[in-house]
Amino acid sequence: MGFLDNAKDFLNGATPAKKKKCSAFLSAALLYLPEFKIDNIDELGSEVKIYSIIGNKRIELSVKPNKFKINELKTTIYYFLSDSTFEYITKFSPLDDDLTYTVFKASTSVKPEKMEETFVDLLSDRSYVKYLLAQENKLFIQQSTNIKTNFNAANISRRGLDYYSQFQDPHLIKDSLFKKVNHQERVLLAHIDDYINGNFRYDIYRSKKTYSACNGYLSMDVWHLKLTVFIADRIVFEDISLSHGKNGLDHVMHEDDFLSFSDSFSRMFKKLE
Repeated sequence: MGFLDNAKDFLNGATPAKKKKCSAFLSAALLYLPEFKIDNIDELGSEVKIYSIIGNKRIELSVKPNKFKINELKTTIYYFLSDSTFEYITKFSPLDDDLTYTVFKASTSVKPEKMEETFVDLLSDRSYVKYLLAQENKLFIQQSTNIKTNFNAANISRRGLDYYSQFQDPHLIKDSLFKKVNHQERVLLAHIDDYINGNFRYDIYRSKKTYSACNGYLSMDVWHLKLTVFIADRIVFEDISLSHGKNGLDHVMHEDDFLSFSDSFSRMFKKLE
């Protein structure tokens, strides 16, 4: 358990309290990098970078919150099942295949500084569509016939509910039914800012978090993991994976996140072999 007693860790802000907050990530990393050093841990313990020197290689693992996870309070299934969305998310790889960061970088014209966040955003969309098409949701999705017409009628974007008139929109009501939430409360919360007259309203924030975790999906894909391998400061391999989060909070790891971190590391290290 080298990460508990490495003096260099303290120079990088890796205090025992911060290590405890991210112990799920560090414990999972030990399965693949038995000897590693901590490069940095942020104040919340939610963004961490570690590394290990093996021969002439420097292997880095990092974790950070996935800011592109799907907000079901504001989005609808009609966007994700529309023809245009499906065409975009399968552009680089079929939905049932694994989309690698290497393939994406070689197939896109996205600017280098936007490459990683664009890829994570795409992975989030692909993950959500897979969820919608899963066997347990099949019947409901089939009942939502003529998805394209419904999507156009509802006039919904990925980024949010736009108008209070949507309180009575039959397509949105059906969407709320799918998500097992009270429709009118959901639309109201989607339009209320966390800040009222410049003051943070914790009660509103908590209500949004309750709805965000209402059906169990938004406790998934909370974390953005990255594996990078360097030889002489040159990147020779890198991959990105999304990992489920047990409690669904943006900056708080749960001890059970160890399992999903381990699964994500397993997939990435297999590609490295």
